[in-house]
Order: sequence, then structure tokens, then C-alpha cells
Amino acid sequence: MASIDYQSVSEIRPGLQKRLWDSFPDMQTATRQLLNEEPSEARLLLFILITNMVFAVSWTIKSILVPTAYVSQYASDDLGLYVVVLFLMRTAVLYGFALVVGLLCKFVGSSASLRDIRVGIVWGTFVAAPFGLLAAILGAAMTTFEVPVPLLSSPIFGLLPYWLGLVPFLWFTAAGAAGAARSPSALPLFSIMCMATAFFAALSHL
Repeated sequence: MASIDYQSVSEIRPGLQKRLWDSFPDMQTATRQLLNEEPSEARLLLFILITNMVFAVSWTIKSILVPTAYVSQYASDDLGLYVVVLFLMRTAVLYGFALVVGLLCKFVGSSASLRDIRVGIVWGTFVAAPFGLLAAILGAAMTTFEVPVPLLSSPIFGLLPYWLGLVPFLWFTAAGAAGAARSPSALPLFSIMCMATAFFAALSHL
């Protein structure tokens, strides 16, 4: 099991909030600045663990505590267990995701190392985390008004909190990887990620 050097905690404090805010309008530049600092694996793991906590809180809110009426129709009794399993596996999944994206960047000719791409993916995950929490809060608010506003119970609105958390994740991880790869635009990678996500989402409903 990987251990964390707690000195890395103090390593990320100075300027973290500023870098987070700077990442929203210019993710690629913020990623390159982080790469220039040559962050340790412990520092990257700490970023992931923080996002894991945000992930657990947001999914507990929107899938267990106050799910929308549409989602409640399909929620199983084991949903809480699924969230716990996803939380425990999320770190490994993110590392695997970073590897796949890194190999894809290599395939299209990027000279960036797999580690640089991983840094971009991890930072993108960190930047996207607040949006997942905001989406969960929005879902809770929508659930409150579903009775007086029946339109909110429709599939389009019922799934909105979930997509609003996913799309920023795809965008910021794509932008982080593009920044690490010195790509002029994150749109091609973002488009590929969106198409892959849509494909697997459709496949899961077959």
C-alpha cells in the first residue's frame, strides 16, 4: 500500500487556491505550471484522495440521500454498497484512466511522458471535483421541488445532476492531459472522451 509523506501536505498549501481558480479559465497553463514543480507521487496521491472524499460525498447525496424521482425508480437496495466499492476502487481506476489517455496521446504523436499525462489527469480530476459537489447540491434542490414542478421528474432533468458532474470531469481531465502534452487545444481529446462515455453509457443500457 502506498504511503503518504505528510510533508507533502505542506507542499500543496501555498498557492493551491489560486492555482485552482486559475485553472478554470486556463487549465492547460495551470497544468504546465504544476509540471514545472515536478510534483511527487505522494503529492499526486494526496490530490486523488481529496477528490475521492468529494466523490463519496457527492454520490451519497445524489444517489442515496436525495436522489431524483427518475433515478429512484431504478435505484437498487445495493446502491450504497456500489458507491462504497467505487470509492475504494476509484484511485486505481483513475490511474488506469490516466494510462489509457497517455497511451492515446502517444499514439497520436505526443512526446509527453506517461507521467506528465498522469499529472494532467490528476490535476484535472482535482479541478473538476467542486463541480461534482455542486451538481449533487443541485440534485438535492431539484428533488425538493419535484412535487410542485412535475417537469423535474422527467428523465432529462432527473439525470441532469449526474451529467453536470461528469462533463466538467471530462473537460478538465482532457484539458489537463492536453496541457501536459503541449497540445494547442483540448477539444479533440475531449470529443473522444465524450464519445467513449456515450458509447459505454449506451452499452450499459442494452
